[in-house]
Amino acid sequence: MRVLGVIRDRRRSYPALVLYDRFAAQLVLIWVGDSEGRALQVCLGKIRSHRPLTHALTLRVWERAGIRLQRVLISDCKERIYRAHLVLQGPHPGLTTVDARPSDAVALALLARCEIVVGDRVPRVSVAGLAEMTPEERKRAALRIVRNANPQDAGIGERPDDRGENE
Repeated sequence: MRVLGVIRDRRRSYPALVLYDRFAAQLVLIWVGDSEGRALQVCLGKIRSHRPLTHALTLRVWERAGIRLQRVLISDCKERIYRAHLVLQGPHPGLTTVDARPSDAVALALLARCEIVVGDRVPRVSVAGLAEMTPEERKRAALRIVRNANPQDAGIGERPDDRGENE
């Protein structure tokens, strides 16, 4: 999957991370908090930062320690809580998996330019013609979907009583 962007519907108070699979014509929507949305925007190059933020620092530390982010897996969504894992290759043989919030995992994947894999148990929205759309048309289609989606519905977003904890 690829990151389409972070979309904020003006009617809602928090942004949605939008991933897409062009060939399967599907979007994955994950509502995140304001600070997570901003961090993702920095990793996407949409917002400039004069100093390295946490995700860039994390990758630098890993690099110095001989650790490389192989891929990110967003594995499932249970009770509207998304699960993600970082797959790391260290200086020793074998891979290590570490649990992470999806927004942090995606931010690291963007900076490390590694693969983002979304498991079959993660809810998706089908979009007819997604493969043929230009990037701008994809963003407009995603914005329409975000505007019409209810984050409180099963499978997407967060519960009202645990805002910020959906990741």
